[in-house]
Amino acid sequence: LANYHHMREREREYTMKILENIPVLIFFNLCLVATLINGSNDKERKPYIVYMGDLPDNVNSITAVDKHNHLLAEAIGDERIARESKIHSYGRSFNGFVARLLPQEANRLSQKEGVVSVFANTVRKLHTTRSWD
Repeated sequence: LANYHHMREREREYTMKILENIPVLIFFNLCLVATLINGSNDKERKPYIVYMGDLPDNVNSITAVDKHNHLLAEAIGDERIARESKIHSYGRSFNGFVARLLPQEANRLSQKEGVVSVFANTVRKLHTTRSWD
């Protein structure tokens, strides 16, 4: 009987220790979630559209692509990363490209001569499945 009471007392002590640590665990989990939601924004490459306006009359698409590659390498500071980051160059109907960039790289590109705008590529949800006739 004394052994049973001793075991019950140890279980109660163990339970109390767990209950004392619950606020700490909740706080830790909230900090972790906040870090995951907000903390990775400046270190994660996301797609940005770099719009450079209309194509000049005297520029062919190969020259435009070279210009895109050069601007991207300047903004990123590493040619290999720049090549891997570029998603697509537009050189037929307008002048621009899409690349995975860090926010500070997008900001640097927006300051470059010849760049009209740089904006994050966003996914839009379809609001309707039908259109009027």
